[in-house]
Amino acid sequence: MTTKSAPLPAPAPVWARRAAHAIDLCAVPSGLWRIAMASGIHVGYSKQVLRDVFDIPGWGVAYVVGLSALTELAALFRCSS
Repeated sequence: MTTKSAPLPAPAPVWARRAAHAIDLCAVPSGLWRIAMASGIHVGYSKQVLRDVFDIPGWGVAYVVGLSALTELAALFRCSS
């Protein structure tokens, strides 16, 4: 007894694969902005707001850098599947 398997779908066009990879770059600007904020570069918030709201300098630095890294990793893992 033999069973026939469904035919494999055609591979995605090159333009579609390139577009899918380019979408991962959408997370880069917000990550760079967060890292700039954590390093003390003026990004639109006063120093008092950075201290009171974001706890920068302090644990807020680890939070925003970790959030940036996690976002980039999630975008890259989505692309690898």
